[in-house]
Amino acid sequence: MRIIALQNYITFCKPGKKVLLLCVKKLKHIRIILSLLMLVECAALCLLGISAPEHARVAGYMQLSARAVTVSIAATAGAWLLWMCVTLLLGRVYCASFCPAGTVQDILVRCKGTVTRRPARWRKHPARPVRWWVLAAYAAAVMAGAGMVPMLIEPWPAFVNVIQQASGQGEAAHNMAASIGTGALWGAVCAIVSAILLLAYALASGRDFCNDVCPIGSILALAASRPAMHMALYPDRCTSCLRCEDVCKGGCIDIKTRHIDEARCLRCFNCIAVCPDDAIKFQLNPNGIMTPMLRSPQSSV
Repeated sequence: MRIIALQNYITFCKPGKKVLLLCVKKLKHIRIILSLLMLVECAALCLLGISAPEHARVAGYMQLSARAVTVSIAATAGAWLLWMCVTLLLGRVYCASFCPAGTVQDILVRCKGTVTRRPARWRKHPARPVRWWVLAAYAAAVMAGAGMVPMLIEPWPAFVNVIQQASGQGEAAHNMAASIGTGALWGAVCAIVSAILLLAYALASGRDFCNDVCPIGSILALAASRPAMHMALYPDRCTSCLRCEDVCKGGCIDIKTRHIDEARCLRCFNCIAVCPDDAIKFQLNPNGIMTPMLRSPQSSV
């Protein structure tokens, strides 16, 4: 079968097989719809608790945490297994589409652009080693039973704590704090610090919180370094307009070297949406860890 080349589309499979075309320009819109839906469902779960509808509980089952916050330990372990596999396949789609704290940051970034009447612009920067120091401190705190640390920087416990504290659900917030060995007062303090931290990072540097501070993001970054589906930047098509760098809230696109850091890419697909030359595509990665599993035996003959 001849290779199909259409603007705004990509080929998911190699030539010679059945070709699945994806309208990549719509991936950003799909991400926005998913993220807002998950934000509403997660907020409903936090506010309604055991009275929340079943679909809101499913949203809670999908959240990543070192400890079971709103669901059982088995559900938390299942969520980790699910998202590690998804990350190996697609990259960090959890961070952009399913993490409620990430969606809150996106909304704050959008509000900043609305208030200043100009879109927020970001620039590339190298990966900061501070994330590994934060991850090491976080792991040590979890093993030591220090419940305050997850409530401060882990997105799902922090989101639940902030929502419950802000909505005046003192009893629910107290029960959560007690479940991880923290008093009600410290739970309120953690909510305030978490909210300020997310606000400051979002307004100052986009989604750098997810790459510099968030321990879940650092863990997923290890699996996302070589996903089966990657962001490919075509040097022969790129005209160095820098629009992709402007909208990359993770600062992971380097147009000078024509490189996209997969480990830090949050899969917001903003770069694909703004590229006028269709130089960035979301496609099969020949060097992905799980890529051989996606190919049929005939392809290797």
